[in-house]
Amino acid sequence: MEVTQQAGLGFARMGEHQGRIIMPIPGPRGDWIGWVGRDTRPKPWIPYWTAKGMDRRSVFFNDAAVREDRSFPLILTEGPLDVLRHWPHAAGCLGKPAKGQIARLAKVKRPIVVALDGDAWRAGLGLARALRVRGSPKVWALRLPPKRDLDDLDVGEVRAAVDYAVKNETDTVL
Repeated sequence: MEVTQQAGLGFARMGEHQGRIIMPIPGPRGDWIGWVGRDTRPKPWIPYWTAKGMDRRSVFFNDAAVREDRSFPLILTEGPLDVLRHWPHAAGCLGKPAKGQIARLAKVKRPIVVALDGDAWRAGLGLARALRVRGSPKVWALRLPPKRDLDDLDVGEVRAAVDYAVKNETDTVL
């Protein structure tokens, strides 16, 4: 319940987005710049729906975590639901990372562990390497098991793998 309130989650009970969890995307000043809706029905035709007019190429779900300068590592995920299990130390790319997001990540001072979905582990490893080439020395990738996402893995195991990656300064397989 605490994370639900901190993240500002809502639920559409009627209308065009009925049955979707609504996850706000606040801008740098805390004002909403858009939202993402996740359909709760099994095997929906369109699982995620973003607000019309929202440019998702340079923002994150839980963008505040990207802007914060902390020693605790930032866990970078693909989707917003993955972020909720690791709140407040995770941010979601709203899909595969885009150029604008990558440019912002290159400026992050805190350690980053890229933990994209299990089917995107090569993209996650590539992103971590690209950020290191750009001069971000504290970025590593976490390879998830095939067909698995952070939101369905044990939080303790994920945190242990994140800690291992940061402590040993290495890409890691979960």
